[in-house]
Amino acid sequence: MLAELLKAVNKNAYIIRHGRDRATVFVVCVEHTPELETAIKSVTGKEPQVLKFGKRSLVPLQVDKTMEVGQIADTLYDSANGRWTSTIAAYRYR
Repeated sequence: MLAELLKAVNKNAYIIRHGRDRATVFVVCVEHTPELETAIKSVTGKEPQVLKFGKRSLVPLQVDKTMEVGQIADTLYDSANGRWTSTIAAYRYR
């Protein structure tokens, strides 16, 4: 639903698929920009986590009551060493 809303306002949305089979989790992301980073920081008081995929940098919009905008769960991404905890696939939502 979030990806559809972003698409409706002409914002490119990206999906990260984490895990396999029944353990699959989907995270909606948007492209990182300095303006977005500033906006998130002003609202949450925290720097957003920036996920890098080659030349592309994404900010997660994980829909979870325990997460804030721009953050991703430690069960999905180990930010200490910059590694995912399972296999992932990232693609643009169309």
